[in-house]
Amino acid sequence: MIVDASPEYETTNVPKTGWRRRIHGLVGANKFDIFIMLCIIGNMGQMAVQYEGCSQDYINKLEKVNLVFTIIFLVECILKLLAYGRTFFRNAWNNFDFIVVFSSILDIVIGLLDAGDLSFLRIGPQIGRVMRVLRVSRVIRLIGKNKGLSALIDTIIFSLPSLMNVLGLLFLILFMFAILGSFFFRNIKKGVIISPSMNFKNFGTSMLMVFRMATGEDWNNIMFDCMRTEDDCEMSGTCGSPYASIYFVLFILISTYIMLNLFLLVILQQFDKYYLPKDNVLERFKNDFENFKDAWKEFTLARYNCLKIKESQIPSFLRRLPPPLGMPNLDDGDLKRSMLKMGIKSDEGYVYFNELLYRSMRRVYGNFKLTKHLQIFELKTQYKIFFLTLAVSKKSRVQQTSDVFSLIVGKS
Repeated sequence: MIVDASPEYETTNVPKTGWRRRIHGLVGANKFDIFIMLCIIGNMGQMAVQYEGCSQDYINKLEKVNLVFTIIFLVECILKLLAYGRTFFRNAWNNFDFIVVFSSILDIVIGLLDAGDLSFLRIGPQIGRVMRVLRVSRVIRLIGKNKGLSALIDTIIFSLPSLMNVLGLLFLILFMFAILGSFFFRNIKKGVIISPSMNFKNFGTSMLMVFRMATGEDWNNIMFDCMRTEDDCEMSGTCGSPYASIYFVLFILISTYIMLNLFLLVILQQFDKYYLPKDNVLERFKNDFENFKDAWKEFTLARYNCLKIKESQIPSFLRRLPPPLGMPNLDDGDLKRSMLKMGIKSDEGYVYFNELLYRSMRRVYGNFKLTKHLQIFELKTQYKIFFLTLAVSKKSRVQQTSDVFSLIVGKS
């Protein structure tokens, strides 16, 4: 999180030109943001009111309303590009907006062209559907404006590594039962559910069958198809085994009840750790990060465009920064000793954003004994921060690996 953090260069990069500065102030205003959010909600409403069987006149009116919203979003994108310049693309939400606006324009262009004009593509209607799906995704922007939804999404993202372990276990179970199903029931070709396209004939179709059963779709009828032992069943066609129920019941118990509960357990554990407590880790990091960004802007916006801070300004910066990252109540001697312990590394008399953020967070939250795994992780983090510093300072010299390592682990 510290490595990916930035002082929002796209908004702090205030242009020097007068007209661009005014545009920068406009797109950064809260009222402008609220207006765009209302337009997004209106656009979603416009897309939702279309229904099967509506008249062509009704569709044409909706298309005109959609054209108005698309123009508004296009103007927003152009204004931000003029205001932020190249730093516009440093923000993930801006990249997302750019893609959605581009897809909306492409959707309108495809709609204006005749079917014959798209004959060389052979996929005109399919492209139109894809563009409409991308247009719907604009509502995702609302997530970033709501703190509760953002915290919820962050919690789910933090759950992904643990969920991937459970997902890997689930895949192994599906793999094992697919092989067993192909071994036991490959000769069954017909039934209520089993057909030439859905059967246990080979591993591929068997994998599809067990995945279907894992969702609960007709697993009991598939089991009955594999249990047929009537006198009129066809050998190598519809005859199964009376013991097939053991295979199917065992699979449903493991895949549906045990694995589903494991997924829920992992998610609930992450929610209990990162979402439910008021003073959880994510909330503390966000609050401290916002305070750090505010102080950083105050010290670096006017002169250095939020890129760096002079070494001599760091004591004043740490006094200005609110606790726990800041140290407003320490005298000069204690403050200098704390800074020395932090091990802040400068580059030609300047300290950069990620370096100072990392050292400040490390001082407050890193007061515990590091395991070997955490030591390796910390070295990797410092390595990434070092190259972030090089990127921001626009240095082109090539560093030898040994020199880089000595700069990272060496004492200030």
